[in-house]
Amino acid sequence: MNKTFNLSPNIFSSFIELFCWMVFTIIIAYLLIMGINFLREKFLVNDKPLAKGSFLELIAILGTLLSLAGFGFIVANIFQQVLNVLSNNHMSLPGEWNYLTFGIISVFIGLAFKRIAKTISKKEDNALNR
Repeated sequence: MNKTFNLSPNIFSSFIELFCWMVFTIIIAYLLIMGINFLREKFLVNDKPLAKGSFLELIAILGTLLSLAGFGFIVANIFQQVLNVLSNNHMSLPGEWNYLTFGIISVFIGLAFKRIAKTISKKEDNALNR
């Protein structure tokens, strides 16, 4: 009876999946809090006007979060694929590039949120100058 102990864990896959869930959880919590604050200010507080600066800051923060997370996914996936190639000693790169795609999409969504914040702030400045 010849027993072997084959220990070949994929260390990075569980961390990447955990990071994906963490990013999704942060985005969902952010949207939920933003919606609750909007409804609270709209229906419960009649004295104060809506704070538009804080809304723009929240959009900018979400854009920054998505951009940084996207770049993190891109770098981590490329690093993981390079390590897989080095450990397998062959030059083909057939590995999984799903997190790279997710990272690229996150970067573009983050850039869109930043652009939205700039556009809204320019429109508010133009409305104030009239």
